[in-house]
Parts: sequence; structure tokens; C-alpha cells
Amino acid sequence: MRRPVHAFLSLLVIIVALLLDQRAGDAAEMRSALVIGNDQYRAAPLATPANDAGLVADALQAAGFTVTGARDLDQATLRETFREFLDQVSAAGPDAVAVVYLAGYGFPPSPPHPAPAPKPAACPPGKSPTPAGCK
Repeated sequence: MRRPVHAFLSLLVIIVALLLDQRAGDAAEMRSALVIGNDQYRAAPLATPANDAGLVADALQAAGFTVTGARDLDQATLRETFREFLDQVSAAGPDAVAVVYLAGYGFPPSPPHPAPAPKPAACPPGKSPTPAGCK
């Protein structure tokens, strides 16, 4: 399952980079990217956001972006990092190009949007998996 996601993600980044690269000759705009990989969630840690963010950051750097990267930010630090990035892009002027990429949950893993429940372990023959275990 991870391979198709990585392949799609890589293809998407390459397409965006190529489209943006076509504009490179038009003007000397400033290209900035904020790339964040959050995978350490208390409720349900994720396996690939840091790797995904690294792939995206590499592709954006290859396309001429100045990349600011971060990993496993809490809410306050995420907000401050985003504010600083917005200030940087605003100061660059109207021709600036900005990309923001966040790998991880796009919302806090708490109500009203709970994190997905982990899959239960394999149940023995004759038992059915339930959210609480095997029944």
C-alpha cells in the first residue's frame, strides 16, 4: 500500500515542480516552501510522514525552492512556524511563489475528528475482529 502512495506523491511533486519550472524563465521570483512531516501522534503514530516530507522537500529543492523543513511540531510551534513562513513570503513581494506541504494528520486527533482506530490483531479462527478486540 505504501508504494502506490509514494509513487503518486512523487509523481505529483514532479508535475508541480515541472509546471513551476516553466515559469522560471519568466521572472526572477523568490520560491519558498514550507515542508512539515508530523508522525509522532500519541493516539496513533504514523509510519511515513517524515519520509514523505523528505521526498517532497528534495523535489522542491531540485525545482529551485528554498525549503524550510520541520518535523513533529506541536500546535503552538506549527502556528509560529507558519506565521514566520507567511511573513517571509509576504516580504518577498507579489512575484513570490510559495508551497506549503504537511504530511500527517490535517487535524488534531481528537473529537470531533478522532484519529483512525488501529487495526486489531489477527483473531483466532472462529472469532471476529471488533474495535475492542476479538469476539
